[in-house]
Amino acid sequence: MGVLQQASRDPVHGSGSALAAEQPVAWSLPSWVGVLIERGVVERRMLFPESGPARCVERWEAPLIEDDAILEKLERVSRELSVWLEPAERGWLLARVLALLSHFRSDRHAASVEQCIADDWAEDLGEFPAWAIEEAARHWRRTRRFRPQINEMRELCEAAIHDVREVERRIASMLRRAQKTRNPMAPKIEAVLRSTFERMGASPSGAD
Repeated sequence: MGVLQQASRDPVHGSGSALAAEQPVAWSLPSWVGVLIERGVVERRMLFPESGPARCVERWEAPLIEDDAILEKLERVSRELSVWLEPAERGWLLARVLALLSHFRSDRHAASVEQCIADDWAEDLGEFPAWAIEEAARHWRRTRRFRPQINEMRELCEAAIHDVREVERRIASMLRRAQKTRNPMAPKIEAVLRSTFERMGASPSGAD
């Protein structure tokens, strides 16, 4: 694909070596954070729907954390998670997509169409971090015979980041509860902000 090929050759956006260099350092959830999250589980049960596989559902409420040292470490983990979930750089993304699609037969298109195709891939996968896109591409190479569609890659990327985003959401909830407990005015301030954003047709960042 012409535009994708150009992105893969562009030294600013990526090349074969740059593609490898872009791979993020692996991140894993510290065990003590897992213990805190587990403390918030109020109820956990299995569902057995008539159609579809059985699944576990749970009700979770943020546990109250009052230890300053733990809160400081939890804030550090929250910052690390934010970095881990940062969207992939566009040039790297297009180079990665080109590498994946090159494994499969494709028809040639006019340059203007190639540009639109590249823009579509960049727009529809642009919200995902590089590691999730890499995981989705690896899964597709090893399990499928035909070229992926964008929606199929999105589904794989969403599955890859689902648990990480849930951990991020629960850590944010624990930090917010601790802040509200320490500052009695925090709930009132949050309510005013929420009302303001609702009038504007938006939601405050990080609000439940």
